[in-house]
Amino acid sequence: MATGKGRGAPGVEKPLTATQAEFILLYEANGRNAGAAYKATHPGIRSNGAAWAAGSRVLRNVKVKRALEQLRKDRVERLKMDADEAAMLTAITARADIRLAYDQDGRPLAPADWPDEFAKAVKSIKADGSIVLHDSQKARETILLMAGKLKQTLDVNHFDHLGYLAGKTRELREGQHGKGNEEAGTAGRDTPKREGKQGTR
Repeated sequence: MATGKGRGAPGVEKPLTATQAEFILLYEANGRNAGAAYKATHPGIRSNGAAWAAGSRVLRNVKVKRALEQLRKDRVERLKMDADEAAMLTAITARADIRLAYDQDGRPLAPADWPDEFAKAVKSIKADGSIVLHDSQKARETILLMAGKLKQTLDVNHFDHLGYLAGKTRELREGQHGKGNEEAGTAGRDTPKREGKQGTR
Protein backbone atom coordinates (compact mmCIF):
# COMPACT_ATOMS: atom_id res chain seq x y z
CA MET A 1 0.00 0.00 0.00
CA ALA A 2 1.45 3.30 -1.02
CA THR A 3 1.95 5.80 1.80
CA GLY A 4 2.71 8.78 -0.32
CA LYS A 5 5.89 9.47 1.62
CA GLY A 6 7.83 9.90 -1.59
CA ARG A 7 5.77 12.98 -2.45
CA GLY A 8 5.35 14.03 1.18
CA ALA A 9 2.65 12.49 3.34
CA PRO A 10 -0.27 14.78 4.25
CA GLY A 11 0.45 16.73 7.44
CA VAL A 12 4.14 15.74 7.46
CA GLU A 13 6.66 18.42 6.58
CA LYS A 14 9.45 17.41 4.26
CA PRO A 15 12.95 17.65 5.72
CA LEU A 16 15.49 20.13 4.41
CA THR A 17 17.15 19.18 1.17
CA ALA A 18 20.91 18.69 1.19
CA THR A 19 21.30 21.95 -0.75
CA GLN A 20 19.18 23.88 1.75
CA ALA A 21 21.14 22.43 4.68
CA GLU A 22 24.43 23.36 3.01
CA PHE A 23 23.11 26.84 2.25
CA ILE A 24 22.23 27.36 5.94
CA LEU A 25 25.67 26.30 7.13
CA LEU A 26 27.45 28.50 4.57
CA TYR A 27 25.14 31.42 5.31
CA GLU A 28 25.98 31.30 9.01
CA ALA A 29 29.69 30.70 8.37
CA ASN A 30 30.23 33.61 5.97
CA GLY A 31 28.66 36.33 8.11
CA ARG A 32 25.12 35.71 6.83
CA ASN A 33 25.78 36.65 3.22
CA ALA A 34 22.86 35.04 1.39
CA GLY A 35 24.23 35.78 -2.08
CA ALA A 36 27.59 34.16 -1.38
CA ALA A 37 25.92 31.14 0.23
CA TYR A 38 23.65 30.70 -2.78
CA LYS A 39 26.51 30.99 -5.27
CA ALA A 40 28.48 28.38 -3.32
CA THR A 41 25.57 25.93 -3.41
CA HIS A 42 24.59 26.75 -7.02
CA PRO A 43 27.86 26.98 -9.02
CA GLY A 44 25.94 27.76 -12.21
CA ILE A 45 24.93 31.18 -10.88
CA ARG A 46 27.40 33.84 -12.06
CA SER A 47 25.58 37.08 -11.38
CA ASN A 48 25.90 38.49 -7.87
CA GLY A 49 22.52 40.18 -8.20
CA ALA A 50 20.79 36.97 -9.23
CA ALA A 51 22.51 35.08 -6.40
CA TRP A 52 21.42 37.68 -3.87
CA ALA A 53 17.80 37.58 -5.06
CA ALA A 54 17.75 33.77 -5.05
CA GLY A 55 19.42 33.63 -1.64
CA SER A 56 16.81 36.00 -0.24
CA ARG A 57 14.07 33.68 -1.53
CA VAL A 58 15.72 30.74 0.20
CA LEU A 59 15.77 32.66 3.47
CA ARG A 60 12.01 33.20 3.20
CA ASN A 61 11.45 29.46 3.00
CA VAL A 62 9.58 28.36 6.14
CA LYS A 63 11.76 25.29 6.73
CA VAL A 64 14.97 27.26 6.23
CA LYS A 65 13.81 30.02 8.60
CA ARG A 66 12.90 27.45 11.23
CA ALA A 67 16.24 25.67 10.85
CA LEU A 68 18.16 28.95 11.17
CA GLU A 69 16.23 29.87 14.32
CA GLN A 70 16.98 26.47 15.86
CA LEU A 71 20.63 26.77 14.91
CA ARG A 72 20.88 30.12 16.66
CA LYS A 73 19.02 28.84 19.73
CA ASP A 74 21.46 25.93 19.94
CA ARG A 75 24.38 28.35 19.71
CA VAL A 76 22.96 30.49 22.52
CA GLU A 77 22.55 27.40 24.69
CA ARG A 78 26.17 26.44 24.06
CA LEU A 79 27.34 29.92 24.98
CA LYS A 80 25.28 30.14 28.16
CA MET A 81 27.17 29.84 31.41
CA ASP A 82 25.32 27.94 34.10
CA ALA A 83 26.00 28.16 37.82
CA ASP A 84 28.18 25.03 37.84
CA GLU A 85 30.43 26.39 35.10
CA ALA A 86 30.66 29.78 36.82
CA ALA A 87 31.64 28.04 40.07
CA MET A 88 34.24 25.98 38.23
CA LEU A 89 35.82 29.06 36.62
CA THR A 90 35.80 30.88 39.97
CA ALA A 91 37.61 27.93 41.52
CA ILE A 92 40.20 27.97 38.72
CA THR A 93 40.81 31.67 39.35
CA ALA A 94 41.10 31.07 43.09
CA ARG A 95 43.72 28.36 42.53
CA ALA A 96 45.66 30.15 39.76
CA ASP A 97 49.37 29.34 39.93
CA ILE A 98 51.68 31.55 37.86
CA ARG A 99 54.27 28.75 37.78
CA LEU A 100 52.10 26.96 35.24
CA ALA A 101 53.04 29.63 32.69
CA TYR A 102 56.66 28.40 32.64
CA ASP A 103 58.38 25.19 31.65
CA GLN A 104 60.59 23.14 33.97
CA ASP A 105 63.60 25.29 33.05
CA GLY A 106 61.82 28.54 33.94
CA ARG A 107 61.22 29.62 30.34
CA PRO A 108 57.80 31.18 29.61
CA LEU A 109 55.42 28.99 27.69
CA ALA A 110 53.53 30.22 24.64
CA PRO A 111 49.85 30.89 25.48
CA ALA A 112 48.85 27.97 23.26
CA ASP A 113 50.82 25.68 25.59
CA TRP A 114 49.30 26.92 28.83
CA PRO A 115 47.29 24.28 30.70
CA ASP A 116 43.55 25.00 30.78
CA GLU A 117 43.51 25.47 34.54
CA PHE A 118 45.91 28.39 34.11
CA ALA A 119 44.70 29.84 30.78
CA LYS A 120 41.18 30.34 32.15
CA ALA A 121 42.58 32.40 35.03
CA VAL A 122 44.41 34.87 32.77
CA LYS A 123 42.79 38.28 32.48
CA SER A 124 45.13 39.84 29.91
CA ILE A 125 48.66 39.96 28.54
CA LYS A 126 50.40 43.33 28.54
CA ALA A 127 52.45 44.72 25.65
CA ASP A 128 55.65 43.81 27.47
CA GLY A 129 54.52 40.19 27.72
CA SER A 130 53.66 40.24 31.42
CA ILE A 131 50.61 38.23 32.45
CA VAL A 132 47.71 39.69 34.42
CA LEU A 133 45.56 37.17 36.30
CA HIS A 134 42.04 37.60 37.55
CA ASP A 135 41.81 38.54 41.23
CA SER A 136 42.33 35.24 43.05
CA GLN A 137 41.59 36.75 46.46
CA LYS A 138 38.23 38.03 45.23
CA ALA A 139 37.52 34.60 43.77
CA ARG A 140 38.26 32.94 47.12
CA GLU A 141 35.93 35.38 48.88
CA THR A 142 33.21 34.59 46.34
CA ILE A 143 33.58 30.87 47.00
CA LEU A 144 33.39 31.44 50.75
CA LEU A 145 30.23 33.52 50.29
CA MET A 146 28.69 30.77 48.15
CA ALA A 147 29.53 28.23 50.83
CA GLY A 148 28.10 30.41 53.60
CA LYS A 149 31.50 30.65 55.29
CA LEU A 150 31.77 34.40 54.87
CA LYS A 151 29.26 37.17 55.51
CA GLN A 152 29.13 40.35 53.50
CA THR A 153 29.78 43.46 55.57
CA LEU A 154 29.50 47.15 54.88
CA ASP A 155 32.67 49.00 54.05
CA VAL A 156 32.83 50.98 57.29
CA ASN A 157 35.97 52.83 56.30
CA HIS A 158 34.19 54.09 53.20
CA PHE A 159 31.35 55.57 55.26
CA ASP A 160 33.75 56.98 57.86
CA HIS A 161 35.60 58.69 55.07
CA LEU A 162 32.43 60.27 53.77
CA GLY A 163 31.48 61.37 57.27
CA TYR A 164 34.90 62.89 57.76
CA LEU A 165 34.62 64.86 54.56
CA ALA A 166 31.13 66.01 55.46
CA GLY A 167 32.35 67.17 58.89
CA LYS A 168 35.27 69.05 57.41
CA THR A 169 33.00 70.74 54.90
CA ARG A 170 30.65 71.80 57.70
CA GLU A 171 33.56 73.12 59.78
CA LEU A 172 34.86 75.08 56.83
CA ARG A 173 31.48 76.67 56.20
CA GLU A 174 30.95 77.49 59.85
CA GLY A 175 34.45 78.92 60.06
CA GLN A 176 33.84 81.19 57.11
CA HIS A 177 30.51 82.24 58.57
CA GLY A 178 32.09 82.98 61.95
CA LYS A 179 34.90 84.88 60.31
CA GLY A 180 32.38 87.02 58.47
CA ASN A 181 30.58 87.80 61.73
CA GLU A 182 33.86 88.59 63.43
CA GLU A 183 34.83 91.00 60.67
CA ALA A 184 31.44 92.59 60.86
CA GLY A 185 31.81 92.99 64.63
CA THR A 186 35.27 94.47 64.26
CA ALA A 187 34.00 96.93 61.74
CA GLY A 188 31.30 97.95 64.18
CA ARG A 189 33.82 98.57 66.95
CA ASP A 190 36.13 100.57 64.71
CA THR A 191 33.46 102.99 63.57
CA PRO A 192 32.93 104.86 66.87
CA LYS A 193 36.69 105.30 67.28
CA ARG A 194 36.96 106.95 63.90
CA GLU A 195 33.99 109.10 64.71
CA GLY A 196 35.53 110.02 68.04
CA LYS A 197 38.77 111.10 66.44
CA GLN A 198 36.92 113.16 63.90
CA GLY A 199 35.02 114.83 66.70
CA THR A 200 38.25 115.71 68.53
CA ARG A 201 39.64 117.35 65.48
